[in-house]
Amino acid sequence: MPAKKENFVEETWKASAQRLLPPDVWIVLDTLLDELGVLIKQQQTLEQRVEELMTDHDDAKRLQAIPGVGKIIAATILAETADIERFPNARAFAAYTGLVPRVRSSAGKAKLGNITRSGPPGLRWALGHAIFASIRSKHPSAATEFYRLKAKRGKPKKLAMTAAAHKLARIVFVMLSRSEAFRPPRTRQPVSAKVA
Repeated sequence: MPAKKENFVEETWKASAQRLLPPDVWIVLDTLLDELGVLIKQQQTLEQRVEELMTDHDDAKRLQAIPGVGKIIAATILAETADIERFPNARAFAAYTGLVPRVRSSAGKAKLGNITRSGPPGLRWALGHAIFASIRSKHPSAATEFYRLKAKRGKPKKLAMTAAAHKLARIVFVMLSRSEAFRPPRTRQPVSAKVA
């Protein structure tokens, strides 16, 4: 009996499941559904509190101007970053996110591997989720344009997403370290529209 996650705690779904399942199986499932209901309520309470805290936070407001970044993603980025001033530049911050490729060198030749995954996984999740959400947005950012360019050139989607999340990390560093507002990318004019 497939159902969406949020439907598992509804009484109509529970009643039909109880009729279809053996009593012993139902007791276990009912207990798990009760726990799921408690966890959903706790998650809603926590997310509501995070949203309240982010309402008047200047850096959070700046980050939320980026397509794909809402209050929860902004709060995650800020929490996982702590003090942006501890990073000397965007490159150091990007390395902290773990979204940079591992470099292997041998006999004077360097080869790029998978990303390092160093740093907080929550920060990588937030940056990746922001890219995923912004791809679907009508308002592109430089990172989503970068994703589209990489995908158009034949990069696998996962690699293009990682590269775009890395670019977003650099954008976030500049915005937070300079207290700058988000600037959407300039749209390029067609060649015929350019003035000679």
